[in-house]
Amino acid sequence: MSASPSTISTSAPPARRRATRAVTRSSRARERSSGVTPESYRFDLGTVAPCRPPPTPDSPPRGPRDRRSRHPPPRRLRSPRRQRRSLPEPSADASAPGPEAPAEPAETAEPTLPFEADCASILTAEALAASAPGYTPDPAHEPRTALGKRAAELDGTVCGWTDPGGAALEVLVATPAEAAGESLRNAAITAAIPVPTYGTPPEVEGYFHAGGDRGTAQVFTGPYWIAVDSTAYAEPGDPQPLVAAVIAALPPA
Repeated sequence: MSASPSTISTSAPPARRRATRAVTRSSRARERSSGVTPESYRFDLGTVAPCRPPPTPDSPPRGPRDRRSRHPPPRRLRSPRRQRRSLPEPSADASAPGPEAPAEPAETAEPTLPFEADCASILTAEALAASAPGYTPDPAHEPRTALGKRAAELDGTVCGWTDPGGAALEVLVATPAEAAGESLRNAAITAAIPVPTYGTPPEVEGYFHAGGDRGTAQVFTGPYWIAVDSTAYAEPGDPQPLVAAVIAALPPA
């Protein structure tokens, strides 16, 4: 380790001591001119490094050292992904009982309200002669129209008459239940036109539909559903007298 100028041995020759003093004075002069004093140096394993000067009253406050810049945070090691365990597939055993499907509730048919009456009481001979002259009863009549078949399903009464020319007249009366009656009303509103002359609304709802070579009048009054169908009807007013006769012949609800 080299010694400082202030610790030069005095046992050196005079010429050497004079040269050393000159160098020392020159070094001190440079230190005074640069503002660096020997106290501002520290010795660290033979390396001279400048230290920060001591704080003065006018010096700005020193902040805490930022250790993060000198020591970066350790890297977090990622844990290896956990492998999903595959569950063993259950062995198919035909003898093992499986989940039972819920039993579907059986549809309960709406009870029908039968209407049985003699055709001669539904349309009397006097009313027939006044509203449809020339027609005679057909005792072997079977429902021919879709409405007649529907009335038979509802346990209604379907009657038929024919004239000498072979024209057929079908009259039906039924007392459908609430849901069936609502369905028949909606179908009549969709397919037919309203006819207020068949009765006084809302006690009597009348509809007429002409299709092909036939005309059909439908009436809803109280619990009754009435339909009159004939090839002789082309206008809503044609079946009006016969419809009025059938309404008058029905027992009051």
